[in-house]
Amino acid sequence: MKRTLCILALALVAATKFAAGSETASCRPADTPDECWERIAPEPPTADELNQKSDEAKKEEGKNLQEQPTGADTSGESLGSSTKDFLPRLALTGLLGDATKDESSGDLVFDLNFLLPFLQSGSSSDNQEQLQLAVKTEPEIAEPVKMALPEDGRDAKAEELADGLGDTADYTVSFTYNWMRGTTGRGPEQYRDIFGELLDRVALNVWASYPDTSADVDQEIRELEDALMDLCYDLDQDPADFPQCASSGGLRPPPIDLNALFDATYTFEQYGEMWQLVRTEQIEGALQKLALEAAEARAGAALTDDQEMATIATLNAELDRKSLRSILGGYGHSADILNDLGVNQALARQVVAKISESLGEQRAQALLGKVESEARAALAEVKDHQKAINDAGLNVFSQLVSNQPQLHFGAKWRTREDVLGGDEGTLNLTYEWSLLNLNRVLGKECRRNMRTLTNAGKTCLERYRDQVRENKDNLTAGTRFSAKFEYVDTKGATVDLAALGIEQPDTPMDTDSMMGAAMGGGDPAPLMVEIKSETKLVGTVGYSRLFGQGEGSALARLDFQASLENVDSDDPMREKDRLVASLTVTRKWGNVSVPFGIVWANHGEYLTDVDEKLSTHIGIKFNLDSLRAANGFMTGAGGGS
Repeated sequence: MKRTLCILALALVAATKFAAGSETASCRPADTPDECWERIAPEPPTADELNQKSDEAKKEEGKNLQEQPTGADTSGESLGSSTKDFLPRLALTGLLGDATKDESSGDLVFDLNFLLPFLQSGSSSDNQEQLQLAVKTEPEIAEPVKMALPEDGRDAKAEELADGLGDTADYTVSFTYNWMRGTTGRGPEQYRDIFGELLDRVALNVWASYPDTSADVDQEIRELEDALMDLCYDLDQDPADFPQCASSGGLRPPPIDLNALFDATYTFEQYGEMWQLVRTEQIEGALQKLALEAAEARAGAALTDDQEMATIATLNAELDRKSLRSILGGYGHSADILNDLGVNQALARQVVAKISESLGEQRAQALLGKVESEARAALAEVKDHQKAINDAGLNVFSQLVSNQPQLHFGAKWRTREDVLGGDEGTLNLTYEWSLLNLNRVLGKECRRNMRTLTNAGKTCLERYRDQVRENKDNLTAGTRFSAKFEYVDTKGATVDLAALGIEQPDTPMDTDSMMGAAMGGGDPAPLMVEIKSETKLVGTVGYSRLFGQGEGSALARLDFQASLENVDSDDPMREKDRLVASLTVTRKWGNVSVPFGIVWANHGEYLTDVDEKLSTHIGIKFNLDSLRAANGFMTGAGGGS
């Protein structure tokens, strides 16, 4: 039945919209069952269309995942995020320099996300590697070099030196590997099967909530087939009267192929006409009444019980031997029997024809009503299925995936002109997690097998639904945390001040004379400035949450990060410990994100700069290839931002 096909389509299509029919449409007697159905309910898709719609539904979920804001990752130079984004194929972030200094340029960050098969963890085809290029378009002169410049006009001279550098004077290349296996990772393909299992269960629950009228329609068809078969067998002695019943093998098939009834072949009117071919109890009752009236008229008195029974027995014996049409047509000895019973054959034909026509119309209307009822039920299921998806919490599935933990580690190399500082290598390890994610909602049992029952006897869909409802506040907040550990090795550098056009440095720059100068003495400074090498351990904790949460998507994300730096350096002027914090609000519109952030440090990197540091930044990020939805989810769902 079409209802079965429609439900299967609903199970696969999920939130994808059908071209729904009209709730007020009515079927017509001249309609075939197919035409009746299509007036009211959506037309079930073909097998190929079902597969296509299934992919579209999962891509839609991937798209929702991509629409989740994730903050701005600028390679740790300015702003940070508690969610590293591996989802878009390509992303570009432009961040203005410190707005408090009217800097018109700042950082440019290019992200390329991809999957290297030989590094693939698990079976997911999501991006697991990121290659990032971060370019500082407004580099800063290293503090030791700046302090070596003449005090008069020092800031202006430092700015002049920085402006004279090329576009690649300070850039960082980093490679990050994201571990995606089991319960770690936030890729759409990784959770495609789980999403499909939950959708299937929702569809089955919706289906089970509706009465199945298709069995009634099937029974109607079987009754007609049996009646027509009986009619053909009744006419065994007179096949010429019904050529459609004749066959070379002697068996009498039904006059039509009833299996074709739902193949847009027969209308409800034709169905009613078929019922007119067969006798019914009402027709037999009408003939009995005519026979009894004739017998009573002939006897001139009321019939006794025995006479009534004899008259009816004689009529039934004839009806059992010959078909109704044979009787009405007056063929063979049938007419003689009726004549003997005193039945007016002309009157009998009129009465039986009227009853037969009425019964055919009733049966046709009954079938039409059943098909129409099924079509309306299917139309209601389209709407109820979307409601069931929302009630089950599947409309926030992408957000739960976005909240999944991530474990990634990477390495980066920073190349700088000597005047900016030495080259720098970094190793880092980061773990991100949240209070509510897909792991917690499903639990261990369902993560292992989606078709199992939990310890509480619930299906996985029931557990999923209950957890989403019970943790609605956490889901709305989208709270997320991160912990990051870095080891940084910075090479030393030597700067020739004379080559920079500096003839008379103001401050001694070797270690001993710098300390002496700080105390009012010391020898004249050399023309060579040495920037000491150093190593640094950095621990960073992060917190983020969503604002303006809607149906499966959010308007903005707030990210807070705090880093503690511990420096090991031979330079006595180098600060050994430093605290840096950033607060970023990222607003997202489709594939475009706009981060605005504030960065604070308790002091500069050197003792010569003891004041607190406060800078503000605003930028823009584009997901240039956001539709990793080409592969989709679920494409969904997709990329993140």
